[in-house]
Amino acid sequence: KMQKAVTALQQGRLPEAARLLGRICKSSPGDARAWLLLASAQGQLGNLPAALDACRRALAINPGNARALSIQGNVQASLGQTDAALDSYRKALEIAPGDPGILNNLGNALFLAGELEEAARVLEQLIRLKPDYAEACNNLGNIYKALNRNNEAIQHFRRSITLNPGQFEVWLNLGNIYSDRVGFPEAAEECFRKALQLKPDSREAESGLANMLRFQGKLDASLAIMQKALDKDPADDTAMAGIADILERLGRYEEAYERVRTLLDRNTENAMAIDVLTRLCRRFDCCGEAIDIGERLLAGDCLNPHGQQHLHFSLGKLLDKLAEYDRAFGHFRTGNEMGHVPFDPLEREALTSALIGAYSRDALTTLPKASHQDQRPVFIVGMPRSGTSLTEQILASHPEVHGAGELNDMNDISAGLPGMLGGGLKYPECVANLNPQVVNQLAQRYIARLDGFSKEARRITDKMPHNFINLGLIALLFPQARIIHCRRDPRDNCLSIYFQDFGWLHPYASRLEHLGHYYRQYQRIMRHWRTVLEVPMLDVPYEDLVADPEGISRGIVDYCGLDWDDRCLQFHESGRTVATASYDQVRQPIYTGSLGRWKNYERHIGPLIEALAPAQPETAIH
Repeated sequence: KMQKAVTALQQGRLPEAARLLGRICKSSPGDARAWLLLASAQGQLGNLPAALDACRRALAINPGNARALSIQGNVQASLGQTDAALDSYRKALEIAPGDPGILNNLGNALFLAGELEEAARVLEQLIRLKPDYAEACNNLGNIYKALNRNNEAIQHFRRSITLNPGQFEVWLNLGNIYSDRVGFPEAAEECFRKALQLKPDSREAESGLANMLRFQGKLDASLAIMQKALDKDPADDTAMAGIADILERLGRYEEAYERVRTLLDRNTENAMAIDVLTRLCRRFDCCGEAIDIGERLLAGDCLNPHGQQHLHFSLGKLLDKLAEYDRAFGHFRTGNEMGHVPFDPLEREALTSALIGAYSRDALTTLPKASHQDQRPVFIVGMPRSGTSLTEQILASHPEVHGAGELNDMNDISAGLPGMLGGGLKYPECVANLNPQVVNQLAQRYIARLDGFSKEARRITDKMPHNFINLGLIALLFPQARIIHCRRDPRDNCLSIYFQDFGWLHPYASRLEHLGHYYRQYQRIMRHWRTVLEVPMLDVPYEDLVADPEGISRGIVDYCGLDWDDRCLQFHESGRTVATASYDQVRQPIYTGSLGRWKNYERHIGPLIEALAPAQPETAIH
């Protein structure tokens, strides 16, 4: 009977196994193994009280059975009895120290209990003991993500996939974390596609893929996925809201509003739907309704934290446009507080100092430069929200320019340098070990990336704003490149950043004092580049561009070595998709409404003004 029961359990015939094991336990109540196998069968069947009772009977017979304690902990965790589960796992570890399965279970239970640091320590210990434990790597990745240690989370998710590529959950986790990172939409898209290969009916993976296609400007492809999901389930609010969002981004406002109206008529609690409504409401004279619905949802408990945070930013932007500045700032402040990520000002200062030291004038005269003569790269840099999207859109409207958007390649190159060069030095100190072979290899890698965008364009723009950090390396890899530096009034610039839901990739952005400090470090490194780089740099002050669009645009085009084309002034009619937060602004002619915006919020931004006070005036280079 026992062998028949074990075979049924191993083959997944759970009802049969439970029935046979129940008979064995009844006829032999002192058989601890039978009770433990019954607990396993009942647990897999979802009969948790019966599974817990079987565990207790097994432990009554053999209190020192670590496996029985561990299974009991699993059942208790499934029942929401987290404290009891932790107690069971810890007792099991006293009996079997270092047991991988028990350590993994304990780490998960600590994660559920919110004891993240201890959970990380337990799973780190486990991975040291058993480096090939794929499930533990995934679990540790989830903990690091919860701790906002996202680079480490990615490392462990990728290791888990390397160990076992067939894990749907890990591909999904990796796709989700990449989707939060500016510059990684292609990586996220690949992960969601892998997840869908493993589980074609996954709504979450399908939605993630649609979002990444949307982020890359592939709006028609994204719309098709969302429509397919809605066709399968017409009651899917998420799909309907996603369709409305894409239609709004395509400028198909009536269709977008029709979808949102349908959702409102069925009393939707979808945060994206209300977000789209806040973007449409001024066209359809329903802003009061949008605010009322949004604030009612925030007052309830129907939204998850991410949905709440995003809705605070949406309402803040709408109230700002309606000139209700105090109410707007309240939402922006709450949204930023909810999304706060640790930021170390001293660490940022140290990085700036290290960059200045590594790329000193003397160093740049001796470090090797790439030998190619490719003049296509145009790097558009500056703080986010300083006019980089507008500048790229002007240039990309020229028939000889391809706008590639925000590329993360230079960040990837700098992050990979220590491993390529060896010697144990971190970046940027390791650049002292650069040699001509590595410099040319890295330059060709980036050039191949540009070839993938266009082989015909005379200029290709990379508008990753934070490449201002990488200008020293850019000067070595692309001696013929052009650099356009977008800048803006520091108060307007920082406030515009504060009003965006930028997430964890911009940890400085959620506190006003940190914003001011980061801005000063940005100014510090830009002053350094101006004094040491041989690559020419064009400053484009946002205020000048707004005041004299044609004059500044002509200067930008001329700096890029191109003949003027009137289409550059009609950039808002180009039909080019922009996936950044500025997507709506570049569909309109240049306007002056955002100049001096900080004055509307002066009473609220004391910490920012104080943090910016030591900032030195910019010196323009034309």
